[in-house]
Amino acid sequence: TATATPWPTATTRPTATPWPTPVAWRPAPAALPTLAPLPVIAASANVPSHGLVPFSYSPPDGVDVFGSAVLRWEFVGELAEDEFFDIKIRPLGSNDSVFVDWSKSPEYTLRPWNGWTPGLYTWQIGIIKGTLEGETKHFNADTGRDSEPLLLKWQAAGGGGGGGAAGGGGSSGGSSGGS
Repeated sequence: TATATPWPTATTRPTATPWPTPVAWRPAPAALPTLAPLPVIAASANVPSHGLVPFSYSPPDGVDVFGSAVLRWEFVGELAEDEFFDIKIRPLGSNDSVFVDWSKSPEYTLRPWNGWTPGLYTWQIGIIKGTLEGETKHFNADTGRDSEPLLLKWQAAGGGGGGGAAGGGGSSGGSSGGS
């Protein structure tokens, strides 16, 4: 004889617990400190007595450079007709430039020159007075308006380096000498 299996009885679902009624958040007012007024500094206070100086920014201080490097700087103001940016490259710790070139542009492509060797160098942008007659440069005076020197860890690109028979140099030819 077959016995009927009873169906399970339905269970009631639990009722949801109601959330409390939200209350608007009201932070306590906080007392803020009183700020002292900022002093107003005349623009001339930021300018050395001998004029504006360039600000070097790329490549940044201490960066590794392989082969060529594009040097970039800012200069607020305008160069006089007889003024040029003076690109100075020096071995770290030396006051003697191993590479010097002039430019009217705030950007310069620096390439290894004849006699260049990998190592630690500083690069600095100054402002000089001079004249150009074709490709010939006539130096008149150093204005003493130099950027802060930045360090380059300059390495050969793929084992190359050394410039060509023409001496390598920068985007406007380059010349070796002191400044």
